[in-house]
Formats: sequence, structure tokens, C-alpha cells
Amino acid sequence: MVYNTTFAFSACKKSLPHWIAVKRIYHNLKDSVYYDLLYTPFSIALNALCDSNWAESPDNYRSTNGYWMFIHQNLVLHSAKKEVVVSKSSIKAKYHSIALATSKLYKI
Repeated sequence: MVYNTTFAFSACKKSLPHWIAVKRIYHNLKDSVYYDLLYTPFSIALNALCDSNWAESPDNYRSTNGYWMFIHQNLVLHSAKKEVVVSKSSIKAKYHSIALATSKLYKI
């Protein structure tokens, strides 16, 4: 490996402390030529929970949906709101909650 010492010397404005630091960096680089940087990929655990409560209010019979997104064990996104449409069944409310959570999960 060849180093351009003239460029480094002109870049540090020819002061002695800087030149000593440049030489020390070159010496460390020369000793570490055969070292490798090892990268091991890790998996990210992304979890989503959702829940719905169908027609809980007798005034308007709208369902309430909520979802929580976790990266590993850390909460990163959450929402709970009353829906604007009235679901005809509890299963339809749950499917709507799952669809909402899935769409938010893909946006993360």
C-alpha cells in the first residue's frame, strides 16, 4: 500500500505537531493492513398488535380500533380511534383493524 505523504504534509500546513500526527496515522494504517472489518447482519423483530371493540357505544354503534407497533420490545407507533363507519359485525371490525395496522406497518 502506497501513501501520498506529500499531500498529507501540504494539507497539514507544515506544522510539526500535525506532521507527527500524520506519521502516527500512517504507522497505524501500515500495521493494520491485514485486519478485516467483520459485519454480521442482525435481525430486526418488528411486532404489531391490534384490537377492536365493536359497537361499544349505544349512541352511535361505531367501533373503536387500536394498534401498537414494536421494534424488539420498544413501542414506536400507536393509535386508538373511533371509526367513522359503522361495521355490521365484530369480525368486520376486526378485519378493518388488522388492515389498518398492516398498512401502517408497511409505512414504517
